[in-house]
Amino acid sequence: MLLHRSILRQCLAPFAIATGVVAFVLFMGRLRWLGDIAAEGRLTGGDLALTVAALLPSVTEAALPFGALAAVYAVVQRHSQQHEVLVMRLAGFSLWRYAIAVLAFGAVVAALAAVLAFWLKPAADARLHVIKERVQATYTGSRLVPGRFARDLGDKVLWVGQRLGPNEFGRIFFADRVLYPEAPIVVARRGRLEVDEGTGRIRLHLAQGTVFLADARLALLRTLAFDQVAFDFRKSPVEAVRVSAYNAMSTPALLRALAADDLSVRRAARLGRELAERAAVPLTCLAFALLGIPAGMVRYRSGRQGALLATLVVVLVYYLVWTAFRDQVFAARIAPAWLLLPPVLLAGWALLGIRRLERSGA
Repeated sequence: MLLHRSILRQCLAPFAIATGVVAFVLFMGRLRWLGDIAAEGRLTGGDLALTVAALLPSVTEAALPFGALAAVYAVVQRHSQQHEVLVMRLAGFSLWRYAIAVLAFGAVVAALAAVLAFWLKPAADARLHVIKERVQATYTGSRLVPGRFARDLGDKVLWVGQRLGPNEFGRIFFADRVLYPEAPIVVARRGRLEVDEGTGRIRLHLAQGTVFLADARLALLRTLAFDQVAFDFRKSPVEAVRVSAYNAMSTPALLRALAADDLSVRRAARLGRELAERAAVPLTCLAFALLGIPAGMVRYRSGRQGALLATLVVVLVYYLVWTAFRDQVFAARIAPAWLLLPPVLLAGWALLGIRRLERSGA
């Protein structure tokens, strides 16, 4: 237990520094578009602060495995250079005992990652989803110029003749982006844009208008007059704030959705992928912590540069494989549980490296 506490205490500082640096770099990639939409007036000061806070769990979750790897690498390298590992082995202790102490630190990081992946990040994504829809409504309304077609609304086009308010308009033409004979064409006297709180989509409310419908051969034209009607946009007009409805689901809600009897294959695959992605985060932290042992251990015969380079290559291959598995799960070609295989294989590779060190006496 003394060894466990010592390694945990020594890993904390490099872990915090490495995680903070990686999280900062990832966050800076998001900061550019945050500044852009704030400068354009599409994001209020309060929403900007909430967006920054909501992004922190996401970037921290992505940075945790690299923080674990960097911390273990730094501590193992120092112990190896100062011959502490060599003294421990000469005293009759196995390298596996040292690895178990490192694994205890990895378990602490994995527990933190599990809290983020299963609880904090979904809650933050849910808040980010609300902010995103609010920004979308403001952005869509600000981009509508009377007398010009708005073509950045997914598969729809919108034309307004006059602006009555921030998100209210008059003399409206609304149709599919690609017209075909059966496609409805809507004209209305006035309308407004708002966010539907139930579905989270941008909704266009139209009043006092007419829907024009034709058959496939354009032989019959029908008109339907209406007092009130609403249309939902299927595709987000703002792609800068990227958050999926599945990401924003709490873990209990995700499990309840997976237990439903009327699930389609595609929806089941996306729900299963989201759950597997959350479960893979703590496993990846454990695997990266173990990987730091063979990466940081000094080889008295061959040096450590080759091991460090091999570790970087393994990390790159790991993310390529994991991304390929995720795409296959999204396409419903393999089961979501396959997403847990890459971190297990990575941990196996790390254990194999530790075994080689133990046998070689490096």
